[in-house]
Amino acid sequence: MKSSSKTRLENLQKYLLDDPKDSFLRYALAIELINVNELHQALEIFRDLISEDPEYLATYYQYGKTTEESGAILEAIEIYKLGLIIAEKQNNTRTVKELKQAILSLTDNEDEME
Repeated sequence: MKSSSKTRLENLQKYLLDDPKDSFLRYALAIELINVNELHQALEIFRDLISEDPEYLATYYQYGKTTEESGAILEAIEIYKLGLIIAEKQNNTRTVKELKQAILSLTDNEDEME
């Protein structure tokens, strides 16, 4: 693990001791875990975030992408679809577009596999 990644991970974990429910800090920790190839831990954090703060929109794309990279394509599609509902509710057109594109890219792949 690179020294800078280790330092960021340690800092985020320290900040989370003060505020363990901070969605941004938890999201940032998951991203850092992805950067050091700790996908399982990142997925756990994303899963908890969606459960505890379903309105935290940034989670859905990264959670779906990480799930996709772990090989669980159908689960990734479902995560993207959940995020799409939230993004539409929040009128976040940029995220709506990103999530639709992610879904489309996976469903196109699924169609080709059949």
